[in-house]
Amino acid sequence: MNGKSMPYLADYLSLRYDLNIHDINRVKNVMRISTDKGDRCLKIVKYRKEDFLFILSAMKHLIDNGFDGIIPFIPAKDGELYVELKNGYGFLTEWISCSECDYSNPIELNIAATTLAKLHKASRGFEPAVEIEDRIGWGKWFKKFQSRITDMLKFKNIILQKSGRTCFDAIYFDNLDYHLNQARLSIENLQSSKYLELMEREIKAKSFCHHDYAHHNVLISKDFKARIIDFDYCICDTRLHDLSSLIIRNMRHGNWDMEKAQYIIDCYLKEGYLEPDEIEVINAFIEFPQDFWQVGLQYYIEKQDWEENNFNKRLNNVINDKYDRKRFIEDFRYSIQL
Repeated sequence: MNGKSMPYLADYLSLRYDLNIHDINRVKNVMRISTDKGDRCLKIVKYRKEDFLFILSAMKHLIDNGFDGIIPFIPAKDGELYVELKNGYGFLTEWISCSECDYSNPIELNIAATTLAKLHKASRGFEPAVEIEDRIGWGKWFKKFQSRITDMLKFKNIILQKSGRTCFDAIYFDNLDYHLNQARLSIENLQSSKYLELMEREIKAKSFCHHDYAHHNVLISKDFKARIIDFDYCICDTRLHDLSSLIIRNMRHGNWDMEKAQYIIDCYLKEGYLEPDEIEVINAFIEFPQDFWQVGLQYYIEKQDWEENNFNKRLNNVINDKYDRKRFIEDFRYSIQL
């Protein structure tokens, strides 16, 4: 949203919310709005309406189920929880002073993990406002992992067809077979687990996951309460997806520490639950080389507008992790205690 749009936005929001707006400033991916009733936060979602309604209904479901980790919506004058904008849809909340969660801080990591468990508990019984096939993830890990193996084989063909290879091409190609093997082992281990049986129970529970539980989406207030933001990628899938991702986010880049993984699970269990059979499923998820696939996707398909050195650094971070990661995966299922 450019500067020319600001006067329109201020007038429109003043009308819809009965506010006297003094100023609007972009802060990362939201708008901070100074008003006569205090500062407000406008979150704009540039998705199809059905996706936006899915996201909104997921957040409302959590609030209605007593989850206090979301900043409540401020309804418009007509009672609607959202407004239509020129470039998407938006909803308003209070502006709360918080800082991004520091996952390297054990206290804040504890807050993040226990809050995640509370989120999953409150998500049960979810009936989305709109059914969207792309946001149904129960039982689809096999399909997703196999699709990403196909992607990596495409990356291999792209490299082979090049007349001149970059440094990234050379390093990626040299490590492809290793990571393809890791991906296939992940699928084999998922098949030998009770994944599908567990997913039948998850479907009956009608729960969902945040699907992007990164440190910058977990805000910590001065009174050490967590506020979870950016539900843009939320999907109906097992809570194990979020928990596995949280473990990976804390392990990558040379930090494959079993004690820290156990700590995350222990913190999660303060408010949540895990069954022994679910450890095998988490292990298979962690085993899939998501980071290797993703940097390849960004380079060969999405062609992100980054410097070549940026791509090389990201890839080298993944490669430098591979043996520590392998040892961690081999030990994880036998080391974690519930």
